[in-house]
Amino acid sequence: MPRQSSLFIGPESRECGTCREVKPYAQFSPRGEKDGTALYKSKCKPCCATGARDWYSRHTERGLTNRRRLQIMAAYGLTPADYDCMLAEQNGVCAICQQPETTVDPRSKRPYVRLPVDHDHATGRVRGLLCHRCNRAIGLLKDDIDLLKAAAAYLERNRT
Repeated sequence: MPRQSSLFIGPESRECGTCREVKPYAQFSPRGEKDGTALYKSKCKPCCATGARDWYSRHTERGLTNRRRLQIMAAYGLTPADYDCMLAEQNGVCAICQQPETTVDPRSKRPYVRLPVDHDHATGRVRGLLCHRCNRAIGLLKDDIDLLKAAAAYLERNRT
C-alpha cells in the first residue's frame, strides 16, 4: 500500500514543506491549476518570504540586476542589450548633466548603479537615460518646457 503524503492534511489545510506546520491553504501561494484543481506551492508564504530574503542577502547585486532588468523590460520594452546600447551612446553618463550616477539609495545607503530610463509620460516613448537628480528635476517640473525655461530664466536673473 503506498504511503499517503503528510503534506495534504485535509481539504482546507496542508503541511509546509519547510517549517512542517499545518496551515490553511490561504497561507500558501497558488502555482497553477491541473484538471480544474488549484495547485499550491509546497512552502507557506512566510517561509517563501524568508527564503527570498536569505537569497537576496547572499546575492544582492545579482538580485538587484535581475529585478531592474525585468522592470525595464516590463515598463519600457527595452531589452538589456537596448539599455546597454543607449548607455554606450551616452558614454555612460546622464543625457542632461553629462555626469555618471552619484545618487545614493536612501534605503540601502548604496549608490545607484544604473541610470534611470527617462520617457515621455504622454506617449510612453523612451527619451534617454538620466541620473536620478535630473530625472526627478524634470519630473517635478511636469516635463513642461515652459516651466523649465521659467526656472532657467529665474536662475539667470538671480545669479550672484
